[in-house]
Amino acid sequence: MKRFVAVYIGTHDAHSRAQWDRLDPAERAAREKAGMVAWMKWGATHAAAARMFADHPHFAIFPGDSVEIMECLPIPGR
Repeated sequence: MKRFVAVYIGTHDAHSRAQWDRLDPAERAAREKAGMVAWMKWGATHAAAARMFADHPHFAIFPGDSVEIMECLPIPGR
């Protein structure tokens, strides 16, 4: 199975818009847990990996502006 790396790109403005720092600690912990569950669902292709981010927690739960998805290429000689 192919592996992909996602680089989450956020700005201070995105963080402020999401009011992450103002969340109740229990709500923030619940969002963090939901985000980690969602992050563990990997895509088998680049297109599948990209589709995962349509309603991804980075945008729906966590503050964030965009994500860059890149295939992890095998290390030469391995």
